[in-house]
Amino acid sequence: MKRYFHCTVCDDVHYGENPPEICPTCETMSSYVEVTKDEAEGYFL
Repeated sequence: MKRYFHCTVCDDVHYGENPPEICPTCETMSSYVEVTKDEAEGYFL
């Protein structure tokens, strides 16, 4: 099941089954936390 993940360093949002091990935007390791769809959409505003 796909979920939303938010990078706590650069606010990147990832949608998938698992978060990336390394953020493709800021290259930080293990920086993602799971968020709701509404929270994920808030990062785009």
